[in-house]
Amino acid sequence: MESTRSFSSVPAGLRDILPAEAEERRAIEAELRQVFESWGYREIMTPTFEYFDSLAIEAGNTIQSEIFRFFDVDGSLLGLRPEMTTPIARVVSKRGGPQGSIDRLYYAASVFRQEPPQRGQRREFSQVGLELIGSTGPAADAEVVLVLIESLLKSKLKDFKIAIGRVDFLTASLTGLGAQKELIQRVQSLLTDKDLVEAKRAITASSLPQGAKDDVLGLFSLKGDISALSRAERYAKDEASVKILSELKSLAEKISLYGLEDFVAFDFGMVKDFDYYTGIVFEAYSPNLGFPIGSGGRYDNLISEFSSARPACGFALGLERLHIALSEAKLLKRNGEARVLVVPFNDAEATFLISKESRAAGFKTEIAPLGRSLDDCRELFEGTNFKFIIWPASSNGEIEILDIKEDKTTKAKLGGIKGVLT
Repeated sequence: MESTRSFSSVPAGLRDILPAEAEERRAIEAELRQVFESWGYREIMTPTFEYFDSLAIEAGNTIQSEIFRFFDVDGSLLGLRPEMTTPIARVVSKRGGPQGSIDRLYYAASVFRQEPPQRGQRREFSQVGLELIGSTGPAADAEVVLVLIESLLKSKLKDFKIAIGRVDFLTASLTGLGAQKELIQRVQSLLTDKDLVEAKRAITASSLPQGAKDDVLGLFSLKGDISALSRAERYAKDEASVKILSELKSLAEKISLYGLEDFVAFDFGMVKDFDYYTGIVFEAYSPNLGFPIGSGGRYDNLISEFSSARPACGFALGLERLHIALSEAKLLKRNGEARVLVVPFNDAEATFLISKESRAAGFKTEIAPLGRSLDDCRELFEGTNFKFIIWPASSNGEIEILDIKEDKTTKAKLGGIKGVLT
């Protein structure tokens, strides 16, 4: 069978990022970094690949199966990181602050998953996110959710919701209703796979009393604004679920203090792919997309898998998905920096002096091919974002500057470019 591969192609699920999109994504990333740093988070970087066993800790069966694996020269099984939370947990377990201290860390990095390509997620994709290490309780959870909301607002996205759930509320409620451990694990597994139909079947076919079955099925679909917390009270059958509900209410109150409660909804049927989540879990949605832009949650036991125990909470935003959401909402920030094109005609020496002065004045400056006419250059660079064209007008340092938008030409001398360009 003849191969369809060529040297100009890349493997399925990967793609090249061309300059315009790369500039837009860097601009989004810069704004997210600005928000993170304003809350005191500092950047951390980890290796692209690590020991497979380290990456697979508490990852869950689905994510474990998606890790790219290969062997080191000594035979060790390695893997490309499928996300950033576990590598950061490994780092802070050994090199983070002491017990009782707080580490605020953020990252912007590529991650890799062996899964069928889908819109907004390739086999290599970019995540920008943060981890709040060493802090627990509703105040810490609220901080992470608030940073996520502020980050999306800073990116200019306006129409989005953060759906918040608690992985342990469903477990506590099922336990309080008398469900056996096997049934609880079965339901959690089905919900993780987004198979709500089969999860409902499992509950319907169980030996639970009919009233308990009705309660669980009602809990699966319980979602909405802050009023959903009051409606959830009927499912809080024991001390554990009452405490969880109280913490969710405290979280909601803290978000309301910032006036950002309209961006939050509660979803009591939410379960995540990763096994390491222990408390709140959340996903960010934009109505124009059929998949989450970002997600996160609390993972108080993950760091202890490596060494000392420290509570933690964090989130990751998919940069490609956020880029799509902004593009579809026509909210992308285009590169508006004025660019200068220097046309040398046949005076290479003057060209270098002009371009040197233009760059020193703070303008991105390109040099057109030697020997081309002004009309040739205007045609060659038509549709680009050049704002000015400059060319040498004489051998004694005189230049001419064309403002393309105004179609106005100004004469000047070398040394006077900054006074003309605005």
